[in-house]
Amino acid sequence: MDFQFYKVGKTVDLRRYIKYVLPHFVVKLYNDSHDFQIAQKNKYFTDLTVREIYTLLAVLLDVEREVKNPLYLEIGVFKGGTLKFLKEHTRDVNFYGVDFFEDFIPEDGNTHVCETFKTEAVKEYIGNGRVTLIKGDSALVLPELKKSQTYFDMIFIDGNHTYEATRRDFENSLVILKKGGYIAFHNASESLAPDFMYVANDGGPWKVTQEIKRNRDFFFEAEVDRLRIFSYLR
Repeated sequence: MDFQFYKVGKTVDLRRYIKYVLPHFVVKLYNDSHDFQIAQKNKYFTDLTVREIYTLLAVLLDVEREVKNPLYLEIGVFKGGTLKFLKEHTRDVNFYGVDFFEDFIPEDGNTHVCETFKTEAVKEYIGNGRVTLIKGDSALVLPELKKSQTYFDMIFIDGNHTYEATRRDFENSLVILKKGGYIAFHNASESLAPDFMYVANDGGPWKVTQEIKRNRDFFFEAEVDRLRIFSYLR
């Protein structure tokens, strides 16, 4: 683990360590103990469980059967393991990923930090073809995608896990999500690690998805571990 962003002088900022880094260790221990992680030999660097990532894949394969050259957007790419897995198990899907990458500067309120990866390194890891990575703040990038009239068949929100940021990503996603498309959220459970910390803080993705469940424009498709998926009916 690289603590360069957490150091204050020559010491580690324990407050930020506890708030940002420790939850990821908790997730790793949880996944290891439940044997949910992707097999090590496959080398997919993702914190999604096997059940979660195969649920995403199953929905995306349905989209691929119904839509010609579908578009998938992921908010919060990290090292790119989820994108890599989905790309290698689909044929015609084109992928977009939005992240700060090497420009990420952790600030109070941004929960999505464990390590940072350079854009070019992530591109190399995912491999050539069918993937467009966009470096920047999702709050700014998604409106630009709207301006360029880029619309998606599936959007996966896994960036900053505060309620405010998740809600903003959700609202910005609606204007670029096709009717009948799918929108998915990670870390949207109420009690699994580290989601209970986000719930206790301000509700996090769980609160956002609870609100969506009451919205008649959406159908609640699936809940698997920390993953929730909705279809957009409007």
